[in-house]
Amino acid sequence: MKTRLWKAGGKWVEELLNILWAYHTTARTPIGETPFNFCVGTEVVIPVDIGVPSNRVQTFDFNNNEEKLKTNLDLLPEARDEASLKAATYHQWIARHYNQRIKPRIFLLGI
Repeated sequence: MKTRLWKAGGKWVEELLNILWAYHTTARTPIGETPFNFCVGTEVVIPVDIGVPSNRVQTFDFNNNEEKLKTNLDLLPEARDEASLKAATYHQWIARHYNQRIKPRIFLLGI
């Protein structure tokens, strides 16, 4: 994010919304889900996909959508628990990787 904002220069305000949208709709390694999915309870349809007729947009059923959204909201706590477990596993992996590279040092008082 910092690099893209720096490259935008004086137009960083215009670029900020695009950067935040990309950040919120990209799956994270520790949780395996997008932050958007945990806030809204469903996957995001990127604006470019809306303009281009894709299979996902063409087969959209408005009547069935309400029922599926309710189902997604019911499954959301399970997804959050699974993401929490993935995040804990990821943090353990990072800690183990970091601790393997640490050289133990002994400090003596007065020297």
